[in-house]
Amino acid sequence: MIKLIKKLDIIIIACILVLALAAMVVLYSSGGQGDLVLHVYIHGELVDTYDLLMDGTITLPVDVGEGTNTVIIENGMVWVEASNCPQQNCVHQGIISRVGDVIACPTHGLVLRIVGVQGRVDQ
Repeated sequence: MIKLIKKLDIIIIACILVLALAAMVVLYSSGGQGDLVLHVYIHGELVDTYDLLMDGTITLPVDVGEGTNTVIIENGMVWVEASNCPQQNCVHQGIISRVGDVIACPTHGLVLRIVGVQGRVDQ
């Protein structure tokens, strides 16, 4: 009887681990690129939304001097290709592609944030 309980314990623990792993995969997966959008904020205000399925180049004018940021969306990935701010923080932040990823340009007050649609992420 003791051996049976030990085997049963191992089976139960293995099942719990498999279920926990499956839950993590579901929670952390994007659910497909069609579920992701890019929110563009300027000085904390949401000014535009872009579907990550749509590749393209976006030039974002900002209200600080003659500021602009050139944003690329390609294959579900987003990056700032060019900015005329002196620090270039947003350019050096690299590529984002997952829910919750952010690129910020403090000089221009620009924030790019990937979010899910249909209530997948607190927007």
